[in-house]
Amino acid sequence: MKQTLEQRVRAALADNRIEEAVIQLENEALLRRGIAPSLLSALPAERLEASPLLRLAQAEGMLRRGELAEAGARLEGAVSGLAAGSLNEPMLVALSLLAVVHIRTGQPHEAESILRFLLEERAHGGGERMPGEVPWALAIGHSLLLEDEADVLREYREAVAAFDRAGDGERAALALLEALTRHAGELPDAQWSALRMSLGQRAALGRIGAALPHCADAVRACRRGDTAGARAALEACLGRREGLPCPYDRIAGVLELAVAAREGAAPDALARIASALEARGLDREPDIGLRLDWALARLEAAAAWGDAAAAEAMLAEAHALAGFGPIPASGERLAEARRLLDRRFGQAAGDGGAADSGGPGGSAGTADRARGGDHIAAAGPDGGDVSRAGADDCAGRTIKLFGGVRFVREDGTDVPGVRWKRTKTKELLLYLLLSPRRAALREQLVADLFPDADGDKSDNRFYVTSHQLKQVIAGCLGEAQGIVVREGFARLKEGLVPETDAERYERLTDAAVRLWPIDRGAALALYEEAVPLYGALAPELPYADWLLRLRETQLERQGEALRRLGEAAAAAGDAAAAESRMRERIRLQPLLEEAHQDLIAFLCERGKRSEAEDIYRQLERRLGSELGAAPVARTRLLLEG
Repeated sequence: MKQTLEQRVRAALADNRIEEAVIQLENEALLRRGIAPSLLSALPAERLEASPLLRLAQAEGMLRRGELAEAGARLEGAVSGLAAGSLNEPMLVALSLLAVVHIRTGQPHEAESILRFLLEERAHGGGERMPGEVPWALAIGHSLLLEDEADVLREYREAVAAFDRAGDGERAALALLEALTRHAGELPDAQWSALRMSLGQRAALGRIGAALPHCADAVRACRRGDTAGARAALEACLGRREGLPCPYDRIAGVLELAVAAREGAAPDALARIASALEARGLDREPDIGLRLDWALARLEAAAAWGDAAAAEAMLAEAHALAGFGPIPASGERLAEARRLLDRRFGQAAGDGGAADSGGPGGSAGTADRARGGDHIAAAGPDGGDVSRAGADDCAGRTIKLFGGVRFVREDGTDVPGVRWKRTKTKELLLYLLLSPRRAALREQLVADLFPDADGDKSDNRFYVTSHQLKQVIAGCLGEAQGIVVREGFARLKEGLVPETDAERYERLTDAAVRLWPIDRGAALALYEEAVPLYGALAPELPYADWLLRLRETQLERQGEALRRLGEAAAAAGDAAAAESRMRERIRLQPLLEEAHQDLIAFLCERGKRSEAEDIYRQLERRLGSELGAAPVARTRLLLEG
């Protein structure tokens, strides 16, 4: 009798034939077949770590279980290993999945660079050769790329077709399901019906669980306000709960709470549903879209309960979540939630509403206070003279981040005597200023700022740090409630400070990148405005690991801006400006050989061969001393040509 993969692998491991087991599993991974987590965990840890293909397979299993943070870490390791091994298709799969993880965990900046790379790879490699994960990731992140809304369904269809070509009917069906649930409220009826029919056919063939099409129906009905239709679909869906994979099991549970609230369920019934979902970890869910669904469902439950304060708190949480990444129709859903609260409570909701009654979604209630997890940072009496500055004294002040984090007066001079007390206070301010909507998930923030501390210790350090930042803000900006920590988020008060120099730089360079293909004159004007703003981002925090990627991204942006400005100046005949831009680029990126090549070629064209040779020797010394390498042959040929 032919042995199964599991039997063959376990037999090899029992005989200590580790390499044979690894090869069999890697072949399965190359064929894009799922590998049971138990088989991967049976391998020696060091051998699993050494195989980027198996790390990719392990990450895919984690994604199916909703372990997004763990999957992201495995994918980052897999990408570098797959690239080094020239395994192009698995690398594209890993990059696509990593982009999806970044989007779902509220890290759109990290996702955007990956998505643009995938677009370029598809343009050069041909869409037919792309694995289905590529168009799937592009569909999920389409708004980050400013793609036309009509392109979203095209990407999903390409993903389905690619999965079908690969014989992976389950992934094709899940791509259809994601299109139906992620865009449930805005898909026109004809497009919805066509996708829903295809999904239903696949369920009938057993490629996915029979409950999943009903889950899509429930999401669609709920988003459209069809409570009866949502209830009917949920009953069909929840009656087959074993057929719901993550995250659709949780989506169905959240829908159950929202529908029960709309049906006017008794408060104790709503409390039971909410408590059951909390017990399943919805409060710690890393998926931002699902967290938004959860916040809005609790809002509906709190509104039905009659707790205006809790409902407003849920709306604030939903707004903060929506700022972390591309969530389709989030603006419309938030507006509808606002209208619901206005109808239910009138102006009372916005002014604080009813007292907290501890009902479902009452996140400021007794249960949350007992957990000790949320607080509003309060200023203390030990802030010194600067902490007692009045609002009039602070008018026009802002914060600058390039060249050091500092408060700046309206006349451009630094505010003296700021009592930071500890570096982490400044780092917390920087973290929040650089976060979308100046709000961050508390759990992620604590992990990034205090990576070496255990749970209780890191929470205590965060509490102290946020308290001290509250004092600094009160003293420098005259705002007593400058930072609020509540509902699992830390956020700066809206409108606390105007646009920082780093935010302005990002806005200008983003606009320049978008304009470059259609209006280079306008793009160059934006680059001219942005380039002088650039500087080292918070150089006084050299060991903040979470800052490294952002610093690298900004450095690459500045280098590209200088390259384009230099080329434009050369084309316009302004040799002095062109050379200045090229030399500045080398100063910023002293190991970037391409920047040296551009300047060497430019100098040679203008008869400045000795200067070009100086630049070459400078590069040669740097590469040799820092990387143990030498310039490539093309660089030398530029001198000889």
